[in-house]
Amino acid sequence: MDAKIGAYGALPSAELPTTTTRQPPRRERLACLRPAHVAAGLVAIAACAALAERARKFLAQPPAPPVCDWRAPDYAIVGGGPAGSVVASRLAKDGQHCVLILEAGGPYRGNPDFGEAWDLGEIKETDRTKNPAPTDVPRMWSDVSRVDNLRWPITSAVVAKMVGGCGAMNAMIYLRGLPYDVARWNVSRWSWSGVSSAYARFERRLDTRGRVARRGG
Repeated sequence: MDAKIGAYGALPSAELPTTTTRQPPRRERLACLRPAHVAAGLVAIAACAALAERARKFLAQPPAPPVCDWRAPDYAIVGGGPAGSVVASRLAKDGQHCVLILEAGGPYRGNPDFGEAWDLGEIKETDRTKNPAPTDVPRMWSDVSRVDNLRWPITSAVVAKMVGGCGAMNAMIYLRGLPYDVARWNVSRWSWSGVSSAYARFERRLDTRGRVARRGG
């Protein structure tokens, strides 16, 4: 090997041996690819695409919810009535806050099996075996005013004392507030236009004239 190198080094540069290579045309190069090679390449591309999609989904996952210390929550809502429940739901919607509701009343004890009793306007003897709560008795929802542990001691109104508040009472009456009520708060970000749009988001309209029911006011 060293002898050959020495011999070549003694020759003029013009006389050095050269090697000429020819690049085959593109069509010939493609013809050299066997079907098995093409299939393997497609499989590799598909595998890379699948891994990329899995990585995208993993990175798009929401962060894990926090571990809540209920002795020091992020928010404490006093009162689990209709207003407090909505506020707590909005605050906890993103799953990143610890929201504690403080309710002086007990849990709602309503029984969903009393739908027929509501339609008939009375409680049947067979229904009595299901242990109806005072809030289950049709047309007697205002009787919570005579049940001390189900009401607040307010003489001018019947205000239920339980989770859900007046929204848990069997009459299920709902009325919008008035623009005047909202204006009395005198808060810049508490306007009738904002409140009315919030009403529309959770209302469902049932038109008794036969048109299609819809959500949104």
